[in-house]
Amino acid sequence: MLYSTKSLGRFRGMASKTFAIVSDVHGNLEALQTALSVISAREDIDEVLYLGDYFSLGPAPKEVLDILTPMNDIVFVRGNHERYIIEKLWTQENPTLEGMSPDDPIVKGIVEHQKWAAEQIGETGVDFINNRTHISHREVFDSTLIEFTHAWY
Repeated sequence: MLYSTKSLGRFRGMASKTFAIVSDVHGNLEALQTALSVISAREDIDEVLYLGDYFSLGPAPKEVLDILTPMNDIVFVRGNHERYIIEKLWTQENPTLEGMSPDDPIVKGIVEHQKWAAEQIGETGVDFINNRTHISHREVFDSTLIEFTHAWY
């Protein structure tokens, strides 16, 4: 059931939070810097959540890692591309992505890029990923919780 603003009236007057949610930067340093700039310009953000796919598929996984690592005030959730790195997808015989054929040229390209991204971020990046969870629960209205996760995890 979708809520209309009328049905949300029960939350008026209750303590609430404003979240900034970032997802799927995929090693795009410029996109990450833009998102963080927009967030830091806002004074009403209570909490920042990053919903996965930090490094893979873009040109700057190490640079993205260097920005994200010291950010202790952000809640990080793993995405499917973090899972690929943890599982070392490139070492599997006939690796597949969520049911796609291992012979698909797109799958082959993504698998190769996972390996390259993992090499770029090194053990520091793998540790960063391993210290994250695939789900986060946050209180939004008094004791009302919302679950944040990344699709395909």
